[in-house]
Amino acid sequence: MPRLIRFMLSQFANGAVLGRAVGLAILWADIGQLQRLLSTSGNETGLTRFSSRRRRCCSAPSE
Repeated sequence: MPRLIRFMLSQFANGAVLGRAVGLAILWADIGQLQRLLSTSGNETGLTRFSSRRRRCCSAPSE
């Protein structure tokens, strides 16, 4: 395999592992209450409620 392709694949793998580790650490430490936002509440998740509220806010008014 060419050196540049091998280098790019190793950098991609390192970035994916590091990004996943940082994301899990943020959820574990509950920074910004993200873990609570993603936890289930009734039939929908907190993130679903957030995105649906935003969608209603930014949609064009219906007449």
